[in-house]
Amino acid sequence: MNQCPNDNIGTGAPSFKTTREMLALAEKMHRKLKCHYADVAQKAAQPDVAMLLDYLSRKEATFQSMLAGYRRQAPDAVLDTYFQFTQTEYRSMEKWITWQPDAGVGIPDILAAVLELDSCTQAFYHRAAEMAQIPEVRKMFTNLAEAVAAKKRDAALNTALMKDV
Repeated sequence: MNQCPNDNIGTGAPSFKTTREMLALAEKMHRKLKCHYADVAQKAAQPDVAMLLDYLSRKEATFQSMLAGYRRQAPDAVLDTYFQFTQTEYRSMEKWITWQPDAGVGIPDILAAVLELDSCTQAFYHRAAEMAQIPEVRKMFTNLAEAVAAKKRDAALNTALMKDV
């Protein structure tokens, strides 16, 4: 993935998306990553790689559940709030759904790919928080960005601990 969602802001025609649509897109991305990491873990030749991929799959499942919870609990007035993205920004968000993370040859390659995707995810959540007009929506996307930052720290720390074992 070469481009984070807020790169090239201001290019292309605007695209309007509701909070509901944005959460559904993010939930789909986390579900896809969860399944991909689980599938690749079963095929991993190295036990430490399989363990890392299992861990990453569980983390994506947590995010998928968190997003589903937001969509279930948020009032319709919040979920029906519109955001205006440029076409470039929205196409970048759609890339998450089609991106297939490579298992790589080892833990450093996997971690690098995961951290790159998480950085793009975090940038998207920050951008959504910046654009949000309703405090509840802003807080939700800020919390998601902070959760991704924590996930990145945990992944790096757990990877380092796995190398020491």
